[in-house]
Amino acid sequence: MTTPFLRQTMGTLVFAALVLSCGDDSPTRAGDGSGVLSLKLTDAPATFDAVEVTFAEVAVNAPADSANGGWLTVTDTTRTFDLMALGNGLTAALGQARLAAGDYGQIRLKLTGAEVVADGQRYALRVPSGATSGLKLGGGFTIEEGMTTELVVDFDAARSIHMTGKKGEYILNPRLRLVASVTSGAATGQVTNPELGPTAYALAGADTVASTQVDPVTGRLRLSYLPAGAYSVTVADSTGRSCRADAVVIRAGSVTDLGVLTLK
Repeated sequence: MTTPFLRQTMGTLVFAALVLSCGDDSPTRAGDGSGVLSLKLTDAPATFDAVEVTFAEVAVNAPADSANGGWLTVTDTTRTFDLMALGNGLTAALGQARLAAGDYGQIRLKLTGAEVVADGQRYALRVPSGATSGLKLGGGFTIEEGMTTELVVDFDAARSIHMTGKKGEYILNPRLRLVASVTSGAATGQVTNPELGPTAYALAGADTVASTQVDPVTGRLRLSYLPAGAYSVTVADSTGRSCRADAVVIRAGSVTDLGVLTLK
């Protein structure tokens, strides 16, 4: 049996009528042609005390020619997450549902509100209308019969939140990425001089794919949910000291050790 994977392009395939049972977390159900979709939420580091985002609905798009085409609700329970608590590989459960096995389109997230806490002060975070009507992400995914497909939504707060030019006024311009756990890996390392709170970045070419805060006490870093491939990893602190590791190969389901790193 093949493993679940993210599809690079959306396709339209005919398959049996969709079965959706929200809240059913049973990983297997032999013979009924269904599997489980598990969505998790994580975030990259940002310079805020807290970023609280409220999700009102999570839905998935079925192929147009399926028996029950259109948007299928994974969860419509309103929940608020503090993105600043979800760095360094930590995740929170965003939603889970049983779906008929087959190929699906995008994932839609509906936001109803957000707030930022900066320097101990709480501010409203303006959410554009496009976010309230639904943020669409991903090029598609596959549900395998009797298996759980785990997808991780990386909500990059550092690149998603901007000041409008007026003090205390922020706007959300969401920058999200969707990663299949089964096709991703991680990189870890040990920084010898982490006392100034350096940040580690995984880059594919000029694109920053993921980032993480280095533990200022232990010096440990972990870059999680990286799609398999080759990266450059840069670690830099607030004084400009840095180090770089090139040709870092990430393999699905594996952890690549960067070894000991010293900022210079």
